[in-house]
Amino acid sequence: TTSSPKLMSIATVAAILTILASTCMARNLLTNGEGLFAGQSLDVEQYKFIMQEDCNLVLYDHSTAVWASNTGVTGKKGCRAVMQADGNFVVYDANGHPVWASNSVRGNGNYVLVLQQDGNVVIYGSDIWSTGTYIKAARGPVVVAMNGTVGGGSLIGPVTVNKNDVPVIRKVGTLTRNILRNDEGLYAGQSLDVEPYHFIMQEDCNLVLYDHSTAVWATNTDIPGKKGCRAVLQSDGNFVVYDAEGRSLWASHSVRGNGNYVLVLQEDGNIVIYGSDIWSTNTYRKSVGGPVIRKVGTLAGAA
Repeated sequence: TTSSPKLMSIATVAAILTILASTCMARNLLTNGEGLFAGQSLDVEQYKFIMQEDCNLVLYDHSTAVWASNTGVTGKKGCRAVMQADGNFVVYDANGHPVWASNSVRGNGNYVLVLQQDGNVVIYGSDIWSTGTYIKAARGPVVVAMNGTVGGGSLIGPVTVNKNDVPVIRKVGTLTRNILRNDEGLYAGQSLDVEPYHFIMQEDCNLVLYDHSTAVWATNTDIPGKKGCRAVLQSDGNFVVYDAEGRSLWASHSVRGNGNYVLVLQEDGNIVIYGSDIWSTNTYRKSVGGPVIRKVGTLAGAA
């Protein structure tokens, strides 16, 4: 049988769960080289993935622990959990010694760990496509534009945008959305948003990335009078813009075969497709939309 997560005292847990995110918007992912120090967490709705002060890495559903690395040690402090550039997610103690790892090494590349809305924590990678719109001053790995920027959908050549379309920040529920998973998409007027970036499927069928109000990337698929388009991240890794009749107008050409993929609008302004998945906590809720991703490579001792 699987051992239950090691829990802290009720008072300590209550104190931890009151910690506010360091920014105005709770974070839900880690990219290469990013990590969680003691007291820091990823947060999505009722889920909190936190590096506790006692060196235990724990996933909470409301106030109930549903997964843990079981590395809690009385008196031990200063631990951190790091998403490495080789695909491995590792908990280190204050002396730099590893005390737990996901065992998901896949070689040097660009990876992303995501706390999803279904309660699952998943590592995707390496990257298979990007818009190449990163800002070097922002944190995170530099993921350059890769294959598949077809039909003018890149920084190469003019970015064509209908000036009558004014970007409006839209939110899903209480959180601004920044990722798409398998078979999820953007219909006309829907967007992904990470300040100051806005990635929107416009009413005119053009898929556009805005930095504030300036268009910096587009698929250049706007057609006068055409409406009802959608942009879909497919389960083969391809990101495709379809018209109302189901005909493809643009594609990322990032097909990698059947798997679980994620498209991320990053804080550096880059849009990146990662996948397929290489590890998860296996804590998904079946009632939530999106693909079911079961745990891969979890070490013994991690609930």
